[in-house]
Amino acid sequence: MKATIIIGLASIILFAACKEKGHAAFGVINNSNGGASADTIMVDSLTLTKPKLIKKASLNFKVKDVTKTERTINSLINHYKGMVLHDQLGSNLERGEDIKLRDDSIMRVSALNISAEMMVKLPKDSLFDFIDKVTAMSLYVNNRTINVTDKTLSYMEAQLKLKSRAELVAQQKKGSVVIKDPANVLALKDEMVEQQISNKNIEDEVNFSTVTLSFFQSKVLNKEVIANDDPSAYHVPFFNRLALAFESGWGLLIGLILGLVNLWAIILLGVGLIVTALYLKGKKPIG
Repeated sequence: MKATIIIGLASIILFAACKEKGHAAFGVINNSNGGASADTIMVDSLTLTKPKLIKKASLNFKVKDVTKTERTINSLINHYKGMVLHDQLGSNLERGEDIKLRDDSIMRVSALNISAEMMVKLPKDSLFDFIDKVTAMSLYVNNRTINVTDKTLSYMEAQLKLKSRAELVAQQKKGSVVIKDPANVLALKDEMVEQQISNKNIEDEVNFSTVTLSFFQSKVLNKEVIANDDPSAYHVPFFNRLALAFESGWGLLIGLILGLVNLWAIILLGVGLIVTALYLKGKKPIG
């Protein structure tokens, strides 16, 4: 009860200050004493809505299987009629090694860290039940934090400013007050819009809590057989190489014979010269 009275008194003072500042800032000239009475302001302030408490939570934990846990959490979010604001699943290579199996293949062994991060939005009444169920999925929890922020006074401030400006605009329309510069009327209405949006944001944050989840699992050892992409590692088998050597040698012999055949005229001429020389040498008289 005391807290309500204190909030009410603070609201009255804040309302009066906002009203005076608002009138001065926008160059208002009062033509009458119209407007809400102090009693009305007090009643409005004391019948204020419920406290505006914004709840946010974060949870860091280890699980047996990140992928399965993510699927289970998504099902749980659907059950509570929430939504996923952010979802990231990834793996980080810690170390790896390639083991040669054959010339054309190797086994790649990789040690991977798999983790996921999620940000979810839930109806406020489901927050603690959701956290308990997610905690039950974990092997252990590294850190769990729940923060509650009281936005009651901020909400009241925007509400009272909006009320004051709405009254001023209404009086301006009736001619009870005169705003010197028409541009100030637009600025006044813009501020009213901003205050309405501000309170809508507060109401949304009050009605829907956000939870940040980060979870991981033990390192995974992944093995896969892949093709060897190093061309220098490939070698032709011995018998294939032997067959290729015979084939290559035979090809050289054929090429030599064909080369000699192509030189038949030169060879024939040479043979003729040799025969002629021998014949002349045989006819030479012995002296």
